[in-house]
Amino acid sequence: MQAEAAATHPFRETFTERDFAAMRELLHPDVVLNSPILSTPFVGREAVLELFEVITETLEDVRYTVDMRDGDVIFYSWHTRVRGTEMQGADILRLGDGGRIVEFTVFFRPLKGITVLASALGKGLARRRSPARAMLVGAASAPMIALSRASDSLAPRLVK
Repeated sequence: MQAEAAATHPFRETFTERDFAAMRELLHPDVVLNSPILSTPFVGREAVLELFEVITETLEDVRYTVDMRDGDVIFYSWHTRVRGTEMQGADILRLGDGGRIVEFTVFFRPLKGITVLASALGKGLARRRSPARAMLVGAASAPMIALSRASDSLAPRLVK
């Protein structure tokens, strides 16, 4: 088995260690995070840090498989689980002056995992504002989760 390559940027280590103080220093104050779940980005260090706090509470067993850098762009690919659902993801980070992250774009697959993740993150962020908001997010996302699970089971039999 090949040894894991050294990380190309300290973000990976701060994320896996849940070191939010160090992560704060790696994020530009006006960082933009493009989410696979929402069409509007998370803007600003505080909003992105809050999201990463909830993400680290939600993702299980993150395993990095690719860590590459080309100039001011970093690419990570990884595997994880969310509530027992296996997922793959990728991150593209763009660095600004001083090596701080100015843009962070996230990708996930498969769809059934994205719906589970969207519900978990939505509830986690909403719970920080009020328990009622978290309940509303959970109820609103339940049909989406059920449909994506049914589709994930049925669609391969229809198209293969």
